[in-house]
Amino acid sequence: MRCLVHLAQRQGGVEPARSLALTEHLPEPLLRKILQNLAQAGIVESLRGSRGGFRLCMRPEQTSVLSIVEAVQGRMVIRPCFSDGNSCSSQAFCRLSAKLAPVQRGLVELLRNTTLRDLMEEPGPTAANGGRRRQAIQEQIGCP
Repeated sequence: MRCLVHLAQRQGGVEPARSLALTEHLPEPLLRKILQNLAQAGIVESLRGSRGGFRLCMRPEQTSVLSIVEAVQGRMVIRPCFSDGNSCSSQAFCRLSAKLAPVQRGLVELLRNTTLRDLMEEPGPTAANGGRRRQAIQEQIGCP
């Protein structure tokens, strides 16, 4: 996520994977795999050549955190039984699933409504274009 914020701050500029890895203190092979997944999802573009590297394909305000997370790790679920209705034979009477279902919906909604632009802002409730929105979402799903 930090690498995508870094790319977003470059406003369409190209950044080599090696440079991103060094800047964000990440192992380069791991970052390359993540960037490949993001490129397959259309979130970043890979450019070859001596001035090659990666850049964002979409504007930060159009890129949801949910799309980023799901491009890297697959569907966002907090328990395997939420991935499909058939993975757990106890789901119909499971007390834990019933309690966690609203949390699952809230988490997905929060990530869907949070954009890369929101992550570019300074943390805290005074962020100009997202602090109030983030607070409203948190209240909606019952987070303090």
